[in-house]
Amino acid sequence: MEIHNKNIGSMESIKGLSKGNYDAFELCAKIANTKDSDLSLKIIEYFNAPPAILLDLYKLGSGSDVEKFSEILKFYSSVPRSDLDVLKVLSTDENGLSAKALLLVTGLSISSAIEYGRPISYVIGDLAATIVEEGLKGEKIYKEYEDAFVTAIYQIILANLGSGTNPYGDLEKLGIPENMLSTTCELAKLYNENFDPSRLMRK
Repeated sequence: MEIHNKNIGSMESIKGLSKGNYDAFELCAKIANTKDSDLSLKIIEYFNAPPAILLDLYKLGSGSDVEKFSEILKFYSSVPRSDLDVLKVLSTDENGLSAKALLLVTGLSISSAIEYGRPISYVIGDLAATIVEEGLKGEKIYKEYEDAFVTAIYQIILANLGSGTNPYGDLEKLGIPENMLSTTCELAKLYNENFDPSRLMRK
């Protein structure tokens, strides 16, 4: 990924990333103090989202938990740039980048990669082809694929129940969009911890 700022974690860079919004500035400052902060901040720079969208990603995707949010940023930093471009384009409509669509498409991609053991590039490519064929972009993707994401999460949870684990919380909470989207960060954490990028990702 192209680096625009040599010291991405500097105070001036954080001000630039937050675009004058205090809450976004506070979030970026917190991220600057996490592990792999440079990679995380470069992802925020890449998406170049308005502060409101960045804060939506943070709230919906992690329940306003910085450490959890850093897991999905870490995932994005490991994805080939071409696939990251696809996720961004799919999640953008006439109203701009949709936080809900980005989280949902990301979550669906990770869950498929985990469930079927497929390279993330293949999964993103196949999902993108289907979504484009259906003529969906941005917020419309979320509306059409919400149920599919819930189903995918249930399948992974049920597969884990046999071993006595349920890393994604209470099953009944998955029907609530905010809680359902927050599983994307949990999926990213599972992916980051258990999948070898050199085996799964084609750069």
